[in-house]
Amino acid sequence: MTAPTLQTLMAGAGGPGLRVDGTVAAQRLPALRELCRQSAQVELLTPRTVMESLRFTRVGPAEILAHRDGIAVNNVMARLAVGLGLFDRSAPPAEGSTNYQQMMSRFEGHSRTAMGFVWLATPGNSRSHQIEAGRAFVRLQLKATELGLGVHPMSQALQEFAEMAPHYQRVHQLLLGRDAPRGPGDDTLQMFCRLGYAAQAVAATPRRPLRELVRV
Repeated sequence: MTAPTLQTLMAGAGGPGLRVDGTVAAQRLPALRELCRQSAQVELLTPRTVMESLRFTRVGPAEILAHRDGIAVNNVMARLAVGLGLFDRSAPPAEGSTNYQQMMSRFEGHSRTAMGFVWLATPGNSRSHQIEAGRAFVRLQLKATELGLGVHPMSQALQEFAEMAPHYQRVHQLLLGRDAPRGPGDDTLQMFCRLGYAAQAVAATPRRPLRELVRV
């Protein structure tokens, strides 16, 4: 992952009142990787937040195609665990349990293999700012696809719940050089993603019909 490639990616995502930034600098990556790992652990150890993810985890082709949303998991081990009744999605995994270790291992792998990071910030946190950031993220993904890059949200540190507050503060300090926002007019990080190249081709994500998402 090179700096010129990162610049090309960011140039394709810009918009009015939007800050697009990123890094592939070797000296900055360890702190950002560790932030991703730590914030993922907070999410997994907070019952109400990990249950949000578990309720939307789709394992195997049948579930993925039936729901066409959430977190798609299609590896052999996960499908086998579900088939044997060993993957409980009705309760948060206890720290140290097999389910917890598997989920944490996945997050650790995501964090450790990040070859760079890119982020989006807005000069406030109004609904208009949020929508503009969403539009920019779509442009970012389209440009990444053109460049053969993978862009993967690592948004745990951006979640606004009490247990995540230290990491929410830390991510704003690391990326924007300022404290976390205290009001709707403060600079706010809207998206934080890792960058890299996929080891192999990735299947397209199933899409839901537009009529299920938009009402006219």
